[in-house]
Amino acid sequence: TSAKRMSLRDLYNASPLSCITMILIGGVYSLLFGMSAVYGSEKGLSVKEISILIGAIYIAGVVSQYPVGFISDRTDRRKLIIALALIGFLGAIVGITSNSNFLGLLLTFFVVGAVANPLYSVVIAYTNDYLEVSDMASAAGGMVFMSGVGGVFLPIMVGQLMNFYGPDMLIVVLAVTFFII
Repeated sequence: TSAKRMSLRDLYNASPLSCITMILIGGVYSLLFGMSAVYGSEKGLSVKEISILIGAIYIAGVVSQYPVGFISDRTDRRKLIIALALIGFLGAIVGITSNSNFLGLLLTFFVVGAVANPLYSVVIAYTNDYLEVSDMASAAGGMVFMSGVGGVFLPIMVGQLMNFYGPDMLIVVLAVTFFII
């Protein structure tokens, strides 16, 4: 089967949830991998502590990828997307309420990394559930584009919020983003 072009509008019509979630998860990725070190520095964490926080994101993503994929293949993916977003929201709330306690922050970054990393894959799989095989390659390109849009705009916004209101705005925006998903 040959691939055919699919417009972003057609992709949105096929799965609005996927498109909106992909924009938001692209923003979450950029915040985690681009702004977490800035957050740690602004919070006065040591280089070792910042490294541990960033490492927790990656380790959590690796650890959670298989179980989330296993569940994704056996359940309603919409419900899984909502569950992962809820877990990410609650993990971010721990960071907001931890009062700068390093273990609370570590738990936040671990939980957020554990859900953000596989969430991308679950959204792609959910999208593919509504597409013909010939549309999947073009749709994947559209999803990458949407992820990039979120990845550009959310960190710019958060950088400004952090500048005005402090570094904790990173975790607040992560919580809000997961809540929106």
